[in-house]
Amino acid sequence: MSETFQLGDWEVNTSLNSLSRDNTSVHLEPKMMDVLAYLSAHAGEVISTEQLLIEFWQGTFYGDAPVQKCIAMLRKKLGDNSRQPSYIETVQRRGYRIIANVVLLDERQRWGNLQKLSQWTQGSPYRGLQTFQPEHAAIFFGRNKAIAEVVHHLNQAMDDNFSFLLLMGKSGSGKSSLLRAGVIPFITRSEGLAGIKVQHYTVITPTRGKASSIFRQLLGALNDMSMLVDTWNLDAHACDLSQHPSHLKALLKESESITELNDGATSTHSVARPHNLIVIDQFEQVLQDASLSKEDAASLMSFLTVLVKTQRLILIVSLRNDFYANSMELEGFARLKDEGQQYDLQPPNATDIARMIRLPALSAGLSFEENVQTGEKLDEVLLEAAIGHPDALPLMEFTLDLLYQRRDKENTLLFSAFANIGGLEGAIAQQAETTYQGMSETAKASWKSVMHELVTINDVNQTGLIARKVPIEQFSDENDLAFIQQFVDARLFVTESDLGANELTYNTSAPDAKRNKRVCVAHEALLKHWDRITDWAQKNRAALLKRTELNTDCSRWLNAGKPQDMLLPSGRKLDDARWMAKQPHLHLTPQETLFIHLSEGQHKKTQRYKTSAIAALAILAVSTTGLAIYSNNQTQLAVEQTHQAQVLRNKAESLVDYMLGDLRSQLEPIGKLDVLEGVGQKTLDYYAGIETGDGLRQANSLKLLAEININRGEFEHAGEQLSQALNILNKQDAEQLKIQETAPNGIASANAYSQSTTQTSEQVLFLKGNIHYWIGVIAYFKQDYTTTIEEWTKYLNYSQQLLVLDELNPKWMLEVSSAQHNIGSLALRISQYESASQNFRDSIALKRKMLISQPNHSEVQASLRGSLLGLVAVAFQTFEFNEAEKLAEEAYTLAVKLLLENPDDYNIVYQTLSSANLLIQAQMSVGNKSGADKTITDGVMLAQKLAKQEPENEAWMTKVATLMFFYWDYYLLFDTKDSPPNPALLNLTRAAFNKTKNLPIKQKIYSVKLGFENRENSEVMTDIAQPSLEFNSESTPRLLWELHLKCRNHPCTIGEDIRKEVGKGERKSLALTHFTLANTEKPSNDMNASLTEFYFLLVSSKRSAARDVLLSLEKQGYLHPQLTDAINRAKDDT
Repeated sequence: MSETFQLGDWEVNTSLNSLSRDNTSVHLEPKMMDVLAYLSAHAGEVISTEQLLIEFWQGTFYGDAPVQKCIAMLRKKLGDNSRQPSYIETVQRRGYRIIANVVLLDERQRWGNLQKLSQWTQGSPYRGLQTFQPEHAAIFFGRNKAIAEVVHHLNQAMDDNFSFLLLMGKSGSGKSSLLRAGVIPFITRSEGLAGIKVQHYTVITPTRGKASSIFRQLLGALNDMSMLVDTWNLDAHACDLSQHPSHLKALLKESESITELNDGATSTHSVARPHNLIVIDQFEQVLQDASLSKEDAASLMSFLTVLVKTQRLILIVSLRNDFYANSMELEGFARLKDEGQQYDLQPPNATDIARMIRLPALSAGLSFEENVQTGEKLDEVLLEAAIGHPDALPLMEFTLDLLYQRRDKENTLLFSAFANIGGLEGAIAQQAETTYQGMSETAKASWKSVMHELVTINDVNQTGLIARKVPIEQFSDENDLAFIQQFVDARLFVTESDLGANELTYNTSAPDAKRNKRVCVAHEALLKHWDRITDWAQKNRAALLKRTELNTDCSRWLNAGKPQDMLLPSGRKLDDARWMAKQPHLHLTPQETLFIHLSEGQHKKTQRYKTSAIAALAILAVSTTGLAIYSNNQTQLAVEQTHQAQVLRNKAESLVDYMLGDLRSQLEPIGKLDVLEGVGQKTLDYYAGIETGDGLRQANSLKLLAEININRGEFEHAGEQLSQALNILNKQDAEQLKIQETAPNGIASANAYSQSTTQTSEQVLFLKGNIHYWIGVIAYFKQDYTTTIEEWTKYLNYSQQLLVLDELNPKWMLEVSSAQHNIGSLALRISQYESASQNFRDSIALKRKMLISQPNHSEVQASLRGSLLGLVAVAFQTFEFNEAEKLAEEAYTLAVKLLLENPDDYNIVYQTLSSANLLIQAQMSVGNKSGADKTITDGVMLAQKLAKQEPENEAWMTKVATLMFFYWDYYLLFDTKDSPPNPALLNLTRAAFNKTKNLPIKQKIYSVKLGFENRENSEVMTDIAQPSLEFNSESTPRLLWELHLKCRNHPCTIGEDIRKEVGKGERKSLALTHFTLANTEKPSNDMNASLTEFYFLLVSSKRSAARDVLLSLEKQGYLHPQLTDAINRAKDDT
């Protein structure tokens, strides 16, 4: 590309360092030209002062004076005005932005100052799966913007006298490397950066163990920084601080105590402020530490709060996105986040990835091979493969490191090597498999024992695999050690000796490097991309969960001081522990072995007590026979007087059981919410009129009323009823326990109580689990996903307890599979597609297993249908459109089968309509017009049937509205000219639109209405009010596009809250706002994101770029005619 570009009316020549216009030429200093070219390369973006300092002054100045001076000189050369800028705009407290039009920019300027690259002579310039350390700063590229933004947030935190920064990012986003090789090297220089200078720093990576260990690590860091008064016996201080965190104030030196005033530095950062820095990296390890109780966690948060208020100390905590909800459960963490600063590390863009690939190669004197036939270079192929990949960074670094190992004599990275290692996707898996296959058979035999130690299931949400750090001393077998060493040599495992300086990962009173050395998987990307691990984990999921559970229980027992009441109880947990103790490939720790041994001893002791108690009861029964005969004579009259009342009560409670059972099952299928509500209320009224009520029946009635209110969308009232139901059950549990403790003596009494408890325990567990499920549903509808996962986890726990009581009961198996389905649904909702897919598949597998023995079990079939639809939604978002259609067809077929068997069950009608809606979407996605036509026709009949039966049922009418959207969308695309609209269906659409509270559905229907109007067929849909433009990736982008078309040639208003006419520019601005919001709040490479980008480009008059998105989707199998129609209608915007 040319070395010149146009900036407004100036022509810029970067090679000549000149500006020219109207026969006038202006010379710029090289540094000024570099800054101008860099700003122009990012035209429209705000570039911070910190970023410019990093790019062009290498952070060698205390403050931002050189940037301010350079910008002022550029404005003078350009003839610009800072108050009314035409070229360079100052964005207050953020930086600078080019606002003039820029064309023909030389792409290489996007890479910054290439001439300042340092020569790298220390081996590979790529780190593979290992973390970048400070000594790798010279080859750490592509994150200058992120470094600058982190420093900017740190400055803001220090200005606020609350020096805390939460660094968020998904797994594999490069958080650890950003801090170690990016931020720390800049702010620890003698000159500091942008007003920040760090004298001493420590990076802490928490490990599981005693609750006091994290406190010991933090104290060790403070001690290394000479900030403590008393440095004797830090272990004792750590134990004390875990109970009394406020004692930290007394331990700190007076000069380091909590400050109430700023240390004198101003917000201009003209002088670098000397500070100490503590980084807690991978904070999710704290959240997963079972030894950390709620009280310990609260103490830790108090401890950290004291730290961040300490003079000259900065605290940075890094956390994976998928643990954010769990962190918010820690008492005090939300305050740290809210009063401090938070930075969300975004995936690198194409320019950043290009730097990461090319600049390390330039530093190390490497080059990329060029394909002589196509002219394509290897770096271009790597760049294309990495852009948009969810695991781009670890896969790319690992691939590049392998290519370096296989370079030719001229230091060229080769296409042949790239092909041999399996490309970007296959590099890790192939290297791992090659390493494994190259082992001796005896070493291979260590697979189970090593993997069971290094890999576990996420014990926070029991989904996904995570890596563990394990003491190397835990492996005593020579074959195990040989296995580990070969994977370390292949850079697939790492040991703690590979960590950088200033790192704390463990603390003991007597450091012993050999004894404390740990080993772990180099990066969790290996756990996702190596089939051997994923297949093994799937087959051994139960064993992994059992091992995780044992580790959790043992840690809690140790942390609590080894109390007897925290040993394993008799039953499943103890049986599992016995099984694990006998497995040769499971290396249980000495503590776990002791834990199992003591639990076994307690179990045997309890059994002896039970035998003795039965004998004692028998003797007591014989000795009290005479008293019982005498007492019976005295109470005979009272019994006769109360007998008639008891008979009446038994009849009344039989009627209650019928109302809550059989009558409810008859009313639910026909959707009679008002009658069902009467059933529940009558039950409550009955128990309100007697002194002692049945808690189980009362709670069941309240749950019934809550379900009705949820169906009506009355969530607040439903939540109150569910809470009341739980309180009744908990109160009943407490009363029964009290009765048990004071039960009359005698075998008959004991047996009667035991029988009663057995009969009700399953009912109570089942009811409690269902109550928690519905509480989670309410939270789900309110988008409170933290509460949702809490409640659904409780639902899963109760379901698992039911299976413990009766392992072969299909009803409890169905409950467990339903809980898995719910967690999959939540993962789908928050775009965790891999987790969603796994949970849905687990649920489906369990249901298919149940259908083998009970092929006509309608409830299991209905539940299977729901899980299949969940997988359909996942497949759609992950561009697997043919798979989505196949799954949707199976789900719809199941639903139709159930409907044919139960034609008057309106819940099945509702489920069949839900299945039809997703099948239509899947069919349209693959261009199956005839299939969609038939399914829509069937769906209309189902929708009419539901609307006629219960027009006030908001859930039903939402599905009706969805179907009518598909109907009119199809009509809009194919039948507009052939037939007039059906008035009855127009009325049905209006009724459903007005009843549903689902904003995306409302937006979709309104977008179709605009579609008709934009085709000058406005009489088709009338009386449809415009919904809010609150952003939703499913529907808002298309609605914005139709609004744009409508407003293109006619004045109009946009949104209920924007009561004004808007021009084309404002529509683009509104679209850009929503597009930015979509990529900020929900960064993902899914189908919704692609559609958002497509419509944003159309609204922005970038028809060609939108066509590129369409072509990319078509290559992946997406053939919906709507996008082609949109492209055709955008022709006037080119």
